[in-house]
Amino acid sequence: MSDDAEKELMLRAANRGRSLEETASEILSAPTKWWACNCGGLERSAADPGSPVQFDEETNEYHLVMKADSFESRTLIRYCCFCGGRAPASKRRQLFEPVSGEEIARLQGIFNGIHTFEEAALSLGPPDRDVPGGVAQAEIDGSRAISSRYVVYSKISDKTDVALTDSGDGEVAISYIGKPKRSA
Repeated sequence: MSDDAEKELMLRAANRGRSLEETASEILSAPTKWWACNCGGLERSAADPGSPVQFDEETNEYHLVMKADSFESRTLIRYCCFCGGRAPASKRRQLFEPVSGEEIARLQGIFNGIHTFEEAALSLGPPDRDVPGGVAQAEIDGSRAISSRYVVYSKISDKTDVALTDSGDGEVAISYIGKPKRSA
């Protein structure tokens, strides 16, 4: 345990009139509520060229990267695997335009009554992007991955893309996604 963590533990115990054991037990049962990683394990792993842990400076995120042939899988690391503390806060949201409630309401009005890809194409024309292969989603039991059609209308709004995904029952699920911020 680092000196800072030990001091925090002692301070919490003293402030609550509890024993160190009770306070430690509470902390260990839910460490991520307050404990930010400061052990350096993620940084060391990312600095090791043989490690599957990578750091993305733009988003301030650590990822577990697995590569096989031409396939690459990236999984966001939210908690340190060494100390259990929270990984650094992501900056990903800062890279995209916020989607306002007013803009969502406006777009919902445009898509009101649209339940299928065909209805969207008849009402709005062809999508701006029809993603080849769609998006893959794993079955809940992990038995297989299911690909769903995925199209994007990006010219309807300056700050928001509208994505339609096959929901599996013949209808589409509609998502509103902030566009990447433009560089100044």
